[in-house]
Amino acid sequence: MKSNNRTTKVGQVSAILLGLIGGLSSAFSGERPNILLIQVDDLGYSDLGIHGNTVIQTPSLDRLGEESMRFDRFYVHPLCAPTRASLLSGKHFWRVGVYGVHAGTDFMNLEETTVAEIMRDAGYRTGMWGKWHSGKTDGYFPWDRGFEEAFMADLYEYQDNEGRLNGEPVQTDGWTPAVLTDFAIDFMRKDSPKPFFAYVSYLSPHGPWTAPEDYIEPYTSAGFSEHASTLFGMITHLDFQIGRLLEAVDQSGLRDSTLVLFISDNGPARNVKGQPVTIEEWEQRVAPLELRGHKSSPYENGIRSPLFIRWGDRLPAVADSRLLSVEDLLPTFAELAGAEIPYDLDGQSFAGLLENSETEWPDRTLFFSSSYPRLPKGMSRQQARLEKSELPADLQLLTVMSDDFKFLKQGDSAELFAFPDDIREQNNLASEQPETAEALRDMADAWFGEIISEPGSFTRPLLLVGHEGNVISRIPAYCLAGSRGGLRNANHTLNNWRNPGDAALFDLDIQTPGNYTIEVEFAKPVSSPTRMQVQISGQTVELTVFGETPSKNLTSSEPVQLEMGPASLEIELITPLDNPASVDLVRIERSL
Repeated sequence: MKSNNRTTKVGQVSAILLGLIGGLSSAFSGERPNILLIQVDDLGYSDLGIHGNTVIQTPSLDRLGEESMRFDRFYVHPLCAPTRASLLSGKHFWRVGVYGVHAGTDFMNLEETTVAEIMRDAGYRTGMWGKWHSGKTDGYFPWDRGFEEAFMADLYEYQDNEGRLNGEPVQTDGWTPAVLTDFAIDFMRKDSPKPFFAYVSYLSPHGPWTAPEDYIEPYTSAGFSEHASTLFGMITHLDFQIGRLLEAVDQSGLRDSTLVLFISDNGPARNVKGQPVTIEEWEQRVAPLELRGHKSSPYENGIRSPLFIRWGDRLPAVADSRLLSVEDLLPTFAELAGAEIPYDLDGQSFAGLLENSETEWPDRTLFFSSSYPRLPKGMSRQQARLEKSELPADLQLLTVMSDDFKFLKQGDSAELFAFPDDIREQNNLASEQPETAEALRDMADAWFGEIISEPGSFTRPLLLVGHEGNVISRIPAYCLAGSRGGLRNANHTLNNWRNPGDAALFDLDIQTPGNYTIEVEFAKPVSSPTRMQVQISGQTVELTVFGETPSKNLTSSEPVQLEMGPASLEIELITPLDNPASVDLVRIERSL
C-alpha cells in the first residue's frame, strides 16, 4: 500500500478522528458476515416510496428499507466513476488518480489497494457484476483488482449485453439487470466454507432510459409522457430484479448471515439525451423532499444517497442521522472481515454502529469536490497534470460538510447552510455568519492543498504491456500521457490526426520482455500511403498499412525488443491525411 504523509491541519484533524473511531469500532466482535453490496446508477434519494415518492413504484427497496438500519445522511460524489473510486479505495477520488468519467480520467491508480483485495486476502470469495468504470485495460479490470469472479458489462447496453467475464468476451441474453442478478445469485449459492463479498453494480437507471413494455405501460396509462414512463418503468424493473436478489438470499438460508447494503452512485439525471421529461414530471420525481440539484451537482440531490443496511434481524429498523460517506464502506467491510484497516484512508469504519446503534459517533468533517478540477484560463488538462501545484484553490468548486453546516465555495462565492435543518438549501447564512463561512473556506483550501501534494492525484494511467504474460496488450488511445500538434482527446478516442508532427505519448510498464509488433487502430479505414513512426526504448520503427486497403490498422514494419521496466511510447504521424482521423487503440503483440 502506498504511504501517505499528510501534514496540513486537515490531515492532523483526520488523524485524531481516526484514532477516536479506531477506539470505538475495535469493540466490534462476532462472526464474519457475508456481504452483499448493491449499487445502482443515477437513482435519486427521492425516487423511493420509503422516502415519500408516490409516483414511482419501488416495493422491493421500500421493504428492504423498512427492514434496515437507514443512514439518512450518507453521501457519495456527484458522478459515477469518482464515487466508485472512493468506494473501492476508501479515499477521495482525486487522491487515487480519478478526476473525471472518461478519456482516461477514470482509471484508479494501480498502486491503490482495493476493497476486493482486502476482502479476498481476508479469506472471502469476491465477485462483481455490472458497471465497473474504474479502468478498461490490463491491470485495471475488476479481475485484476481483487475480484475472483467478475462480469464487466458494456455500459448502458440494457439488452443482450456484450460484456467480459473474467477477461473473456461474453454475449448475454435478455435484459441486463436480470442477467446481473442471475450472476450474483449463482455466485452466492455456491457451496463454499468461505464467506462472500458480492458487489452487484447495476447500470440502471442511467440513460438511455429503457425497460420492458410491461413496466412502462402502467405509467403511460397514468398519464405520464413517454420518456417519464420509460424512466419510471426502468426504476420499477430494477426494483423487481433487486427483489429477486433479496429473495434468493432469504430462500438460500443466508438472511441471518448476510449483510445487505444498498446505495446509489450519485443523484438523478435531470434529463438524458433525446429523452427529456417535463418540468412537472421532474418536480413530481423530487417532490418528497424537494432537494436542490441533480446529478453532477454538489447540492443535496446530487450527492445524497440512500444507505440501507440489513443483517437478518440484528440491526434496528430505524433511521439514523449520523454523517457517513462512501469512503467509510471499505474500512467498515475490512473490520467486519477481521482484516487490517489501512491507515491512510479518508473513510472511517462504522462497524461499531452496526454492533451497537447507541455507540457514540464523533463529529465529522467531510470534503467534496467537482469531478473535474477547475482550470485557469489557458491551462490545458495536460498542463494541469504536469503543473498541478499551479491549480488555484479559489477556482475549485469545493464543499465542506460538518454535522451542523454545509459550505460550498468557488471563487468569491460562498454558500452556508444549517444542516440538517435546511436540507433544501434555501437559506444562505454566509453573510450572517461570516466567521463560520471563513473558517470552512480555510478548511476547504487547506484540503485542496493536501490533494495537490498527493503524488497520485491528477495522474494519467500507467499502461501495462505483457501483464501476467498476456501476448496482446490493448492500449486505449485516450490514455495518452501527452501530445503534440492538433490532437484532441475525446471520451473514447484520440481525435484530429491530420498533419505531420501530430504525436501521442504513452507511459508504459513492460512486464513481460520480448519482441513486440505495434499496431495502431483507427476508427475508420485510412488509405495505404498513410505512415506513422513509433519510438520506444531507443528504437524507431515505421507503421504502415499491410495487406488489403483501405484498412483501419497500421502495423510496424519490424518488431521492437522490449525489456522489463518503464518505457515511453511515442507515435507520430508522418504523412498528412486528407481528413481528420480518430485512433481507437494501440495494439502491442508479443511474438511467440
